[in-house]
Amino acid sequence: MKRLHLYGLKYRLKTAVFKTDFLKYVVVDLWVLYAKIDSGLIVPVRSGNYSRIANGKMFAPIKDNTDDSSSFVAFDILQLNELFGKENIILIQKGYF
Repeated sequence: MKRLHLYGLKYRLKTAVFKTDFLKYVVVDLWVLYAKIDSGLIVPVRSGNYSRIANGKMFAPIKDNTDDSSSFVAFDILQLNELFGKENIILIQKGYF
């Protein structure tokens, strides 16, 4: 069975009408995410394949696309919720918890 993911990014609105047939999706509050990066609680790193938590921080790997056209940071949704769920970093989700 294919696992389909939709990682939605939404600009600061707390209400949404969201319809999708995706099995999993998440909408992340970018203001909270960027604040955590700026404060050093989320650390993008150039090593590893998976994010990890150590000393109350998330270390998230920077991954390059296979064609080297761009890169992205691989955040673990469950870890984001574990560390920052009380701060409403995740606005909407389906299939993660």
